Amino acid sequence: MNKISNFIKLKRKALGITQEQLATKLFVTEKAISRWETGRGTPDISLLLPLSKELNVDVSELLNGEESNRIKNDVEQLIKYNEITKANKYNFQFKLTIFFTAYQY
Repeated sequence: MNKISNFIKLKRKALGITQEQLATKLFVTEKAISRWETGRGTPDISLLLPLSKELNVDVSELLNGEESNRIKNDVEQLIKYNEITKANKYNFQFKLTIFFTAYQY
């Protein structure tokens, strides 16, 4: 519970918005936001998606109380894969060029 409340507070402050501004966006009271951030209450299940969107996090991250490195890791793996396939593509093209050049002689 403390992990989630601290996460909500941390993300809100990182975005530079007040409890009142977040409350207005979610159509709840400022006291509700305060309760969530102090661990005296939790957001209603119907507010999880809007809250996660306002805080720019996934619902799963919100429920876990921490940012997921999975997405970051997936992006890093995709970049590595792209670099490898690019290298292999150029390597293959180079081999074909040498093969056809040698074949002509």
